[in-house]
Amino acid sequence: MKRDALSEQEQQMLDVLHEWPEHPHAQLVIELRDGGWEIGMTITINGEQHSAHGAGQSFNEAWRNMN
Repeated sequence: MKRDALSEQEQQMLDVLHEWPEHPHAQLVIELRDGGWEIGMTITINGEQHSAHGAGQSFNEAWRNMN
């Protein structure tokens, strides 16, 4: 799939993943359950852990709902 065929949210996810080699303690979990999407992300930067979670009826909605 060409990058320009991706949604804005999919492009944002790829941008995040490209930065991760700089941060060895990172985790991304994407689940599709009962027709709903859940996304969880955890990353440790300078010894401080940051987490975000989002849910929605589509991947794009779940990504937009991450906080």
